[in-house]
Amino acid sequence: MMRLIYFFEFVFIYMRELTKSNIQVAIEALKIKPNVSPGFVKIPLNTKSDDQMLLLANLVTMTPGTVTLDISDDKKFLYAHALFVKSADETRAEIHSVLEKRILRTFS
Repeated sequence: MMRLIYFFEFVFIYMRELTKSNIQVAIEALKIKPNVSPGFVKIPLNTKSDDQMLLLANLVTMTPGTVTLDISDDKKFLYAHALFVKSADETRAEIHSVLEKRILRTFS
């Protein structure tokens, strides 16, 4: 039963983040001088399976303004590019807390 609750929470949270990202990217795309701070981020992975890693990589890519570039050969790091990087640590923390934590809880 808890897994089902976690699944719906995961879907709800991801849809919220997806909506926020869509709005943010759309607003910046309409500006004459967009306020973006693009950057590359190396994200340590806590995923326990290839399926969890694949889901995380795809969700990062499906979120507007971010794209997964690669996963290290040892499967310990995900490399991503984001349009709005205030700091690499903040971007890492957001991906861990919003996506990865919930993937681990829902699909473990």
